[in-house]
Amino acid sequence: MNLEELFKNLGKAGGKFLLNKEEKESDVINLDQISSANILPGVLKRLIHENEFNKAEDLLFKELDDDIPDEMYRIGVDFYKMLMDKTDEELNRGDFSKEEINQGLKEIEKKMKENKKFREH
Repeated sequence: MNLEELFKNLGKAGGKFLLNKEEKESDVINLDQISSANILPGVLKRLIHENEFNKAEDLLFKELDDDIPDEMYRIGVDFYKMLMDKTDEELNRGDFSKEEINQGLKEIEKKMKENKKFREH
Protein backbone atom coordinates (compact mmCIF):
# COMPACT_ATOMS: atom_id res chain seq x y z
CA MET A 1 0.00 0.00 0.00
CA ASN A 2 1.43 3.39 -0.93
CA LEU A 3 1.15 6.55 1.15
CA GLU A 4 -1.64 8.00 -0.98
CA GLU A 5 -3.81 4.91 -0.40
CA LEU A 6 -2.95 4.93 3.29
CA PHE A 7 -4.03 8.57 3.71
CA LYS A 8 -7.17 7.92 1.66
CA ASN A 9 -8.12 4.99 3.88
CA LEU A 10 -7.32 6.94 7.06
CA GLY A 11 -9.52 9.77 5.82
CA LYS A 12 -12.38 7.38 5.14
CA ALA A 13 -12.06 5.75 8.54
CA GLY A 14 -11.85 9.11 10.33
CA GLY A 15 -14.83 10.48 8.47
CA LYS A 16 -16.87 7.38 9.19
CA PHE A 17 -15.95 7.62 12.86
CA LEU A 18 -16.89 11.31 13.05
CA LEU A 19 -20.16 10.76 11.23
CA ASN A 20 -20.96 7.43 12.93
CA LYS A 21 -21.30 5.74 9.55
CA GLU A 22 -21.09 2.01 8.90
CA GLU A 23 -18.61 0.62 6.38
CA LYS A 24 -21.39 -0.45 4.01
CA GLU A 25 -22.93 3.02 3.62
CA SER A 26 -20.54 4.96 1.48
CA ASP A 27 -16.87 5.48 0.82
CA VAL A 28 -17.51 9.15 0.03
CA ILE A 29 -17.42 11.55 2.96
CA ASN A 30 -19.61 14.60 2.51
CA LEU A 31 -17.88 17.43 4.36
CA ASP A 32 -21.18 19.32 4.43
CA GLN A 33 -22.44 16.71 6.91
CA ILE A 34 -19.66 17.45 9.40
CA SER A 35 -20.58 20.09 11.96
CA SER A 36 -18.70 21.72 14.80
CA ALA A 37 -20.47 19.35 17.16
CA ASN A 38 -18.88 16.40 15.31
CA ILE A 39 -15.36 17.78 15.44
CA LEU A 40 -15.24 19.90 18.60
CA PRO A 41 -15.04 17.09 21.21
CA GLY A 42 -11.97 15.59 19.54
CA VAL A 43 -10.27 18.95 19.21
CA LEU A 44 -10.99 19.77 22.86
CA LYS A 45 -9.60 16.40 23.99
CA ARG A 46 -6.47 16.98 21.96
CA LEU A 47 -5.95 20.45 23.45
CA ILE A 48 -6.51 19.07 26.96
CA HIS A 49 -3.94 16.37 26.29
CA GLU A 50 -1.50 19.12 25.27
CA ASN A 51 -2.29 21.12 28.45
CA GLU A 52 -3.75 23.91 26.29
CA PHE A 53 -6.73 24.40 28.61
CA ASN A 54 -7.22 28.11 27.94
CA LYS A 55 -7.02 27.61 24.19
CA ALA A 56 -9.59 24.81 24.47
CA GLU A 57 -11.92 26.94 26.59
CA ASP A 58 -11.62 29.85 24.15
CA LEU A 59 -12.48 27.54 21.27
CA LEU A 60 -15.44 26.11 23.17
CA PHE A 61 -16.94 29.53 23.87
CA LYS A 62 -16.27 30.68 20.32
CA GLU A 63 -18.32 27.73 19.10
CA LEU A 64 -21.04 28.27 21.67
CA ASP A 65 -21.36 31.87 20.53
CA ASP A 66 -24.69 33.35 21.57
CA ASP A 67 -26.78 30.39 20.45
CA ILE A 68 -26.20 27.26 22.51
CA PRO A 69 -27.97 24.19 21.20
CA ASP A 70 -28.37 21.28 23.60
CA GLU A 71 -25.60 19.26 21.92
CA MET A 72 -23.07 22.08 22.36
CA TYR A 73 -24.14 22.42 26.00
CA ARG A 74 -23.36 18.72 26.51
CA ILE A 75 -19.97 19.15 24.82
CA GLY A 76 -19.19 22.07 27.15
CA VAL A 77 -20.15 20.12 30.27
CA ASP A 78 -18.11 17.12 29.10
CA PHE A 79 -15.13 19.43 28.52
CA TYR A 80 -15.25 20.75 32.07
CA LYS A 81 -15.72 17.21 33.45
CA MET A 82 -12.48 16.20 31.74
CA LEU A 83 -10.75 19.18 33.32
CA MET A 84 -12.15 18.31 36.75
CA ASP A 85 -10.32 14.99 36.51
CA LYS A 86 -7.02 16.86 36.29
CA THR A 87 -4.98 17.47 39.42
CA ASP A 88 -4.28 21.01 40.57
CA GLU A 89 -0.69 20.52 39.45
CA GLU A 90 -1.78 19.48 35.94
CA LEU A 91 -4.13 22.43 35.71
CA ASN A 92 -1.43 24.82 36.92
CA ARG A 93 0.91 23.57 34.19
CA GLY A 94 -1.77 24.58 31.71
CA ASP A 95 -2.31 27.92 33.48
CA PHE A 96 -5.79 26.89 34.62
CA SER A 97 -7.58 26.30 37.93
CA LYS A 98 -10.58 24.56 39.49
CA GLU A 99 -12.08 28.02 40.02
CA GLU A 100 -11.97 28.65 36.27
CA ILE A 101 -13.68 25.31 35.69
CA ASN A 102 -16.52 26.30 38.04
CA GLN A 103 -16.80 29.72 36.38
CA GLY A 104 -16.94 28.11 32.94
CA LEU A 105 -19.67 25.70 33.99
CA LYS A 106 -21.70 28.59 35.41
CA GLU A 107 -21.26 30.56 32.19
CA ILE A 108 -22.42 27.62 30.05
CA GLU A 109 -25.42 27.08 32.34
CA LYS A 110 -26.27 30.79 32.09
CA LYS A 111 -26.06 30.71 28.28
CA MET A 112 -28.22 27.58 28.18
CA LYS A 113 -30.91 29.18 30.37
CA GLU A 114 -30.86 32.36 28.27
CA ASN A 115 -31.17 30.30 25.10
CA LYS A 116 -34.13 28.34 26.47
CA LYS A 117 -35.88 31.57 27.50
CA PHE A 118 -35.33 32.94 24.00
CA ARG A 119 -36.79 29.79 22.41
CA GLU A 120 -39.87 29.97 24.65
CA HIS A 121 -40.84 33.42 23.38
